[in-house]
Amino acid sequence: MRKGMISTVAALFIVGAPMAQAQQASSGPGSPPESGRLTQAEFKMLTDVRVGVIRAALQLLPEQEKLWPAVDEAIRARAETRYRRLAVLRERLDQPRNIDPVQLYRQRADVLADRAAGLRKLADA
Repeated sequence: MRKGMISTVAALFIVGAPMAQAQQASSGPGSPPESGRLTQAEFKMLTDVRVGVIRAALQLLPEQEKLWPAVDEAIRARAETRYRRLAVLRERLDQPRNIDPVQLYRQRADVLADRAAGLRKLADA
């Protein structure tokens, strides 16, 4: 049961990301040009929508509803971590490039460790 719920949540994340991109790309001709960057408020709103879609799609039973707050918290924590990671990447792109390959690998290892911890928290929820 738990594995089925986790795989459903993962599938919704995979399906939700391209839909969000398509929605952003389809802005009308009268809309102002955007830089393609979401503000933190927009990112939180998108996260709220995704969480709502996931919750509605799961059709949780009353005994499963008791477990939902932990899943909700884990999803939101991963989204916040992703927003911060993307903000750091944007800052790095704006800075002059002095690439140190060793430092790059260390930073990548740190990011992967953080993502692993977030996934572990989601799996435990």
